[in-house]
Amino acid sequence: MPRRCTICTHPQREEIDRALVEGESFRNMARRFGVSLGALHRHRTHIRDDVQQAIEAKAVRSGRSVLDRIRELNREARSLLEEARSRGRYAAAVQAIGAATRLLELEAKLLGELDERPHVNVQMGAVVMVPKGVLEAIYRAVLDAPEEVRERVALALAEVPHEGG
Repeated sequence: MPRRCTICTHPQREEIDRALVEGESFRNMARRFGVSLGALHRHRTHIRDDVQQAIEAKAVRSGRSVLDRIRELNREARSLLEEARSRGRYAAAVQAIGAATRLLELEAKLLGELDERPHVNVQMGAVVMVPKGVLEAIYRAVLDAPEEVRERVALALAEVPHEGG
């Protein structure tokens, strides 16, 4: 009959498993819990799937936590923007818009919603490479502008001469 795992029957097993998930060194764990390095290696091997699931769950929780904090900061920036607008403090409003924009961009990156690859437009056989960030900068600049202004910007961009055309 195979020998029973000494870690599985250890009174501090939960703490040992937690230390495994957190990546604590085996030497520290052996010293702290009074177990052998071999016992820790064997234990990790037979609970590998459980440990991996715990590590993945921790990563997901951490990612959500970062996203939640970004969203909270974004709400705060929007609140400051409204307050600055209502008091006629336009310099502060512009700063709040900038902060909210950066936070929104970061949120979009974390969610995989922001495509940062260069855009390629094909017009009458010519390929035009738009430098990374140019369209996003223009978009941010006219984000709160009236629709008429956004349309004028779009038409002006369409008329920009490009190589080969």
